[in-house]
Amino acid sequence: MSSPVIARPQVVSPVTHEPYTVTLAPSEDKAYAREPYFIHLTLFPKTLPPGYTVSTLVDLLEYPAGAKPEILPGFPAIQLKMMKAGTYKMSIRLSLISKSSCAGVDATEIFEKALTIKATER
Repeated sequence: MSSPVIARPQVVSPVTHEPYTVTLAPSEDKAYAREPYFIHLTLFPKTLPPGYTVSTLVDLLEYPAGAKPEILPGFPAIQLKMMKAGTYKMSIRLSLISKSSCAGVDATEIFEKALTIKATER
């Protein structure tokens, strides 16, 4: 993953009426085993409607046997630590979260992207 990934518009802002898009960009061009690696997310438009927040989820699809990565999902950055050299495949989802009228929450997914990261030894 060497260049930003841009999601196509999926949800329209209730305030600006512009479609929300997301860009993903790695913190570095290379990922190293046992070292933190960050994926930065940028939301456009940047302003959320009142009462909304952002949720990020990372689903692991594939990783080297016995080397489940440490993942700290967050916004605007996701932190990963791959435990050994190899190929790590995952799906990153970003949703807008708001409270519903019945004391629950509503989640509207605005981005999903499968990523492959190759971690090497330093």
